[in-house]
Amino acid sequence: MKKLDIGGQRRETIIEYFTNLERMIDVIDRGTHNMEIQYLGCSVIIEEERTTSIGSVVIPRVNITFEGDIETECGMIEAFRLNFLSMGG
Repeated sequence: MKKLDIGGQRRETIIEYFTNLERMIDVIDRGTHNMEIQYLGCSVIIEEERTTSIGSVVIPRVNITFEGDIETECGMIEAFRLNFLSMGG
């Protein structure tokens, strides 16, 4: 299991990215504002958005947890990081 703390991206943008992946099997609302998206070999849990303030600037933050077999987990994290780092997140 690996956990990422993502700053600068809205939760909706992150959910949209993961729900548009080809290997998605199911989306489960955990009822506590956490969403689990299941894939072949891995699950992704997207937690509720929170904010951090730096002066007058408010930055959205979201924790994302990857659970599954290590190979699939690492591949999904790498693809996610490449996508969002290229967007400036």
